[in-house]
Parts: sequence; C-alpha cells; structure tokens
Amino acid sequence: MQQSKKFKIEDLQIVMLGSCGHSGIDWTHSLIDNHEQVLIMPAFSFFRTIDRINKGNKINIEKEKYIEIAKIFSNTFLYDKAYQFKRRKFLENEEQRIEFENLLLNFLEKSKERNLKKKIFFGIHYAFAKIHNINIEKKKIIVAHEHVSWHCEEYKKIFDSKFLIIFRDPRAALAGGILRMRNSNADKTLNSFQLDTMLLDMFSAFNFIKKNKNDKKNYSLIN
Repeated sequence: MQQSKKFKIEDLQIVMLGSCGHSGIDWTHSLIDNHEQVLIMPAFSFFRTIDRINKGNKINIEKEKYIEIAKIFSNTFLYDKAYQFKRRKFLENEEQRIEFENLLLNFLEKSKERNLKKKIFFGIHYAFAKIHNINIEKKKIIVAHEHVSWHCEEYKKIFDSKFLIIFRDPRAALAGGILRMRNSNADKTLNSFQLDTMLLDMFSAFNFIKKNKNDKKNYSLIN
C-alpha cells in the first residue's frame, strides 16, 4: 500500500451525498466530479452495496476473511447487473477486476483501522484511485454518493461525516419517481412495493433533515 508517511486516506473528511429520492442527485454528483480536491466514485452506494452483498450472497461480510471480502467486492462491481449502469460502473474488464481485488486486499491487510466497514470503505476508494491514476494525496475530502438517506446515522457514527442532502418539492420528487419506475416496468404500471420504497426514501430523508436542521456546520441542504 503506497501511501506516504504523512498522508493517509483514512484521514480524509467524509461528506455523504444523499437525497429524498429523484431529486437531481446525479446532476449534483456531476458538478463535484472533476474538483481536484474531491475524491468521488461512481454512485455505487457503499452501505447499500454491503446490504446487497449480505442478502444476495447470504453471507455476513464481517465474518469473512480479507481475501474473500476483496474477491466478493471485485466480482460484484464487475459482474452484478446493478453495477453495469454508467453512473455506477467503474470496473471495465477482468484485468481491472483482478487489479482492484489485489489493491483492496493489500489495503485491508495493511491498514491499522479497526472498524471493518470503515476499512473496506477506504480500501475501495484507495483501489479505485489507483486503478484510475488519481493522485489521492491531492484530495481533501471524499464525497460518498449514497443516493438515499437510510444510512445517514451510520455515516455519522462510523465516519463522523458531514452531509449534503438534496431536497426537492416532494410532489415533484414523487412524480418523477413514479414516471421512472413505470418506464422501467415491462407492463408500464407502478406496483405498491415501488411506491412504498419511494415514500420510505422520502420520509427517511425528511426525518434526518428535521433532526439536524440546526447544525449548520455539518449539514447542508440543496433545494
């Protein structure tokens, strides 16, 4: 793991980018993307990815060996259909997958961070930066695109994160979500589960915003 003695990626400030769903978060992501002091990955959603792996593979990441964790994440990022979309994809081929797996494994083995989720998070960003020849020593913050706001409390607890939440008129956000879901369904109808999920996304963001609205130092809204 080739980090200088002074610089450690684990010391970078984390800013979680979230929303109430269908609120222009991808557009906001694109505005941040090329800032030379910001490390931001494609919108893979760290905590949602862990949930997806744990449920889909019927495993518990926290009980796996480092070599298995590196393999699981590298395979997920290249082969899982959810990570084939342009806004989420950052591994293009098998050669990159192998390089990513080795870089992540090397980081996990050498990092002194004790919290496993935190170690994996920084390891993924480290491997991504190395694959794409990004000079991480020029970075000041990591912006973590989590998309929805279910995991804000985990970011706060584990990373002492700051937050940038995209807030949109709920009527417009819900209408945009319904249109998006209908267009993705073969029968062009919206099912009750999809509607419930959109409402959950929305109320999760609303509750977090309400709880922290007076903390201007750590929480910012874009609307």
